[in-house]
Amino acid sequence: MKPSRRRSFQGVYNVLLFNRHYYWASLAGLVAGALLLNGLILPEGFRGVAWLGLAAVAYFTVASLAASWWVYDASPLYRWEWLPGFVGRAPSSALNIHAGFDETSGVLRELFPDARWETADFYDPTLHTEISLARARRQYPAPVFSQPVLSSHLPYPIGSFEAVFVLFAAHEIRKPVERVQFFEELKRVLRPGGSVILVEHLRDGPNFLAFGTGFTHFYSRSEWERVIESAGLRVEKQLGHTPFVKAFKIGV
Repeated sequence: MKPSRRRSFQGVYNVLLFNRHYYWASLAGLVAGALLLNGLILPEGFRGVAWLGLAAVAYFTVASLAASWWVYDASPLYRWEWLPGFVGRAPSSALNIHAGFDETSGVLRELFPDARWETADFYDPTLHTEISLARARRQYPAPVFSQPVLSSHLPYPIGSFEAVFVLFAAHEIRKPVERVQFFEELKRVLRPGGSVILVEHLRDGPNFLAFGTGFTHFYSRSEWERVIESAGLRVEKQLGHTPFVKAFKIGV
């Protein structure tokens, strides 16, 4: 079945809304820098370097929004219609895990209507202190059925779920040891033959070209593979969505 449609430009709107401090600062810096460079008498070499700096700020401001539009609005990724084919057999029980900003529980329940669903939220304001995440939670409160959990302890019995979805959330776990603990918990609650679906931006060349130093908020493919292997899991399949996002199907 086709999931509910998102509003046009909803993805790039959310990026602007949650990260408006960055974009306002970029705009102010560009305007102030251009005015100062036009009004000051500076050595030609310094002026050239300064203009290059302003050009870099302008580039990454536009590039980050263009990439966000491509990923979240223009590509098939956020329509999620590709997900059932990637998962394979429709699960009878499933868990969706988010980090305080849940855009996917509704669409997942539409895509897999026969599954018994649970939704878990590992957001901890003492650990996840980014202002963009706090704004996202205020704008889109977690569903009432979303259960607060610890990333290091999921309150479900062994083998509870045939599928676990972690979509654009796991990178919020910043400590390497905690990431491994989290994936060990995913393994524990996964039934034999089940799958974990991980979707993430990567810390790689395309994401650097789009987001500049902001790409350090993501992790490399090798880091995800290390975490997955350390938890006793393995990558069964990978799928790229645009140059910026990778989906992993993970099993025991």
